[in-house]
Amino acid sequence: MSDMNELVPQLAVARKTLEAAQEQMQMLLAEFQATQEYQNAAQVKTQEAERVAALEEQIRNEGVAIFKESGSKHPHPAVEIKLFKTVTVKDEGGLREWCFANFRPALKLDSASINKAAKDGNIPVNYAEVFEEPRAQIATKLE
Repeated sequence: MSDMNELVPQLAVARKTLEAAQEQMQMLLAEFQATQEYQNAAQVKTQEAERVAALEEQIRNEGVAIFKESGSKHPHPAVEIKLFKTVTVKDEGGLREWCFANFRPALKLDSASINKAAKDGNIPVNYAEVFEEPRAQIATKLE
C-alpha cells in the first residue's frame, strides 16, 4: 500500500500546478478575446448564425407549404420533405392505467424517486436495499 504521507503532498503540488495553468490559460484567453479582431469575428459569427437560422426556417416553411399544396417531396434539389410519425398523448392518466393493465413495458421506474423512498425507509427491503458505501474524500486545502 502507498504511503499517504508521500501522496498527499504530491497531490497538493499537482493541484497548485494545475490551478496555475488554468489561470494562465484564462488570462491568455481573456487577452485574446479583448482584441478587436476577435470581437469583429464574434460579431460576424453571431450575425451570420442568426441569418442562417432565419433562412433555414424560411426554406423549411416554404418546402412544407409546397408539399402540402402539391405533394412533392422534392420542392428544390437541395430540399427534401420527410414524413415523421408523431404521437400526442390525449389522456395521460387513462393511458397510464391502460399500460398498467395491458402494456407494462411502457411503465418505467423513476430511479431518483425510488432511491429517495428507499433511503427514507418507504420501500420494503426485498425490493430495494440501502447500504453504506465507503468513499474517500480529499480535503480541498491540503496545507
